[in-house]
Amino acid sequence: MKYKTLLIFFVLLFTFHLPPSFAQTTTEQLESELAEAEGSDYCEKALLLSDLYFANKDFEKAMEYSSLAYEQASSIGRRDLMATALTKQAKAKIRNKKLRKKERLGAIKHLGKSLEMITKHGIDNLDLEQENIEIIVDASKEFIKDADDEEIEEILVVTFDSIKHGLSRIPAIDYRFEFEPFEREAPKAAVPEHILKKRQRQQEYQQKIMEMNFAKMENQVKKANAAITDKAPPEEYTFRVIDDLVALPELKKQWMPQKEELEKEFTNEARRIERMNAREAREELLLAEYKNKFDSLNHRHTVDSINLEKNKIALQQQEAEVARQKTHRSLMMVGSGGSVVLSLLFLFGFLQQRKNNRLLSEKNMTIQHEQERSQELLLNILPAEVASELKEYGSAKAHQYDEVTVLFSDFKNFTKIAEKLSPEKLIADLDFCFKAFDGITEKYQLEKIKTIGDAYLCAGGIPSPHPEHAERSINAAKEMQQFLEKWKKEKIEKGELFFEARIGIHTGPLIAGVVGIKKFAYDIWGDTVNIASRMESHGQVGKVNISEKTYELVKDQFDFVDRGKIAIKNKGEINMYFVS
Repeated sequence: MKYKTLLIFFVLLFTFHLPPSFAQTTTEQLESELAEAEGSDYCEKALLLSDLYFANKDFEKAMEYSSLAYEQASSIGRRDLMATALTKQAKAKIRNKKLRKKERLGAIKHLGKSLEMITKHGIDNLDLEQENIEIIVDASKEFIKDADDEEIEEILVVTFDSIKHGLSRIPAIDYRFEFEPFEREAPKAAVPEHILKKRQRQQEYQQKIMEMNFAKMENQVKKANAAITDKAPPEEYTFRVIDDLVALPELKKQWMPQKEELEKEFTNEARRIERMNAREAREELLLAEYKNKFDSLNHRHTVDSINLEKNKIALQQQEAEVARQKTHRSLMMVGSGGSVVLSLLFLFGFLQQRKNNRLLSEKNMTIQHEQERSQELLLNILPAEVASELKEYGSAKAHQYDEVTVLFSDFKNFTKIAEKLSPEKLIADLDFCFKAFDGITEKYQLEKIKTIGDAYLCAGGIPSPHPEHAERSINAAKEMQQFLEKWKKEKIEKGELFFEARIGIHTGPLIAGVVGIKKFAYDIWGDTVNIASRMESHGQVGKVNISEKTYELVKDQFDFVDRGKIAIKNKGEINMYFVS
């Protein structure tokens, strides 16, 4: 048992001084051991865990483990451990500010029950008794300030039960007592002087014994009254003025039976002392002095035994302190060395992780860049909707459109001009023109289909239909002609050859989609494409020629020159219009 107590002492001591991580390791280890413990060992480990969590201010856990300890102690009939568990549970409840006041107030009842258990079953644990009484007094001071009448009554009941318990442990109750001289028969003959002196000394001893015992009781009553009424009594008083000190009816109800019992005990004490001779009185006085001096330790031994035990305890404490310091130094050295090693490991891991993260980030950026580049290239080839469908399903379906405006352009005398220019110059000029066309097409949200030699093909209203596809196509065609006219002037000033274009536009149904499995290309098919090509070939340089079908859609937005019906190959006569 002694070694277990020392072990608990060291664990608690290290918990208060070592870092939180170490304390956490200790609680985890104890919790692991608790799962396999049984009987009294289970109770002691649960109580130790309650103390550890209480020290770390985790009052919820402290309440939980003290409750487990109480249940286990109850099942094995260990009243001493039950009383200890009740006290620890009450301490945690009182300190747990998260609980409602009613629940915290119930902690005082736990303490009263613990005291009752100590008295009823004769448990020899003075420290636990004293701790219970001190907690009750302190908690009563805290709770009674804002308590209602019902709560005050509960506090008073438990508080006075604890006071009665404390008084029952004092052999001689002390208050300022003035007793009448005991009646004795008058001596028939003259009493010798030395006998009178002996009796006088006896009475002095008796009075001193009574005063010593009564002084202790007076202090107890003062503390109890101050704790309950928050008002200290006068310096001089006796139990005869108890009505003036305590005004609450419940206090009188609890106190008066105790008062009568104590007064009866005082009378018996006085009679006992009266029968003592001088020698017995001196011995009683010495014993009372010893009891008064060492009452907190509750020893009932002689002066030599007390001194011996006190020295033994002091020696054990010194040895424990030396061992604690030695263990603490060892742990600190081990902890410091471990901290250095862990720090180096963490640093190495951190640097390695940072390096890996950097490499991974670079790879991810490269992959992302390549993906963006692939996406950009794909969108340059296919419309966004078609590209998404192709990536998701591996193929893209062709779609039928009821109304699409097709724009077809072609350069005049391109073959003759190509013969007069170098291949590099020809391609550079052609690229310059088609890049400008691409910009205009994108501006008016048209879909570029393809270039065929010097021909440029685009359409409005695909792949996403739009109600203004015809209007946008005409605006794009006009801007293309304006670009070529401006470029033509620059070429003439430089004395260089230039391109002039015919542009034709027609609106109608067609089919659009992607065919094949290699070198995907988005294309359009249908008679609408052929008629747009005829509009271009029957147009004039620098003008935009449109069909009657397109004219009907935009006749209110532009000015036109009616060309009348013109015959085209395989289509008969079609009305055509120049955009002014």
